[in-house]
Amino acid sequence: MNQLQHMQFADLFPKWKNKQYSEEAIILELQHHGIQDETHISDIIRHYKKHCCQDRQKTGFILTAIGSFLGFMSCVFSMLDLIPDLRGFFLFGLTSIGITVAFIGLYLIFEE
Repeated sequence: MNQLQHMQFADLFPKWKNKQYSEEAIILELQHHGIQDETHISDIIRHYKKHCCQDRQKTGFILTAIGSFLGFMSCVFSMLDLIPDLRGFFLFGLTSIGITVAFIGLYLIFEE
């Protein structure tokens, strides 16, 4: 299948993802669009799954960066001790939030 046909069906990827189409529903829709060859259908489905994986990994990297930033800010605020009444929140609360967000991001990156 040429690159032009892949790009034509790449426009349908967000629709399939939003409506949570099953693989069978995707096959039916591709057959409705006139693709009958099993190799072309499996190739498009493989590209769709790759697209979904890339979206999940992008979200994972963003969450990991946010969690790392929160952890760094927790460290800085704890060392500067600008607001002594919030020392416990910065030291324990913000660190815990940062670690949790970072690990959720790592899960999304490494999930198969």
